[in-house]
Amino acid sequence: MVIDRFSDKVFIQPMGDGSFTMSAEVMLSPQFYGWLFSFGDKVKIVSPKAAVNGFGEWLDSVTAQYE
Repeated sequence: MVIDRFSDKVFIQPMGDGSFTMSAEVMLSPQFYGWLFSFGDKVKIVSPKAAVNGFGEWLDSVTAQYE
């Protein structure tokens, strides 16, 4: 799914335990965050900090609608 999304513009490095890290240039947007959310707890943004914070803020705003 990562290659389908980013084509050859993604760098993927296997971690040896069945997981991988990837790096790609993305546009931070609700659409991108929604795509990430579709992976549930199988994905984690680790950098840059703006993306980490942006995803958390987006999750908070969605969660707030259900409180």
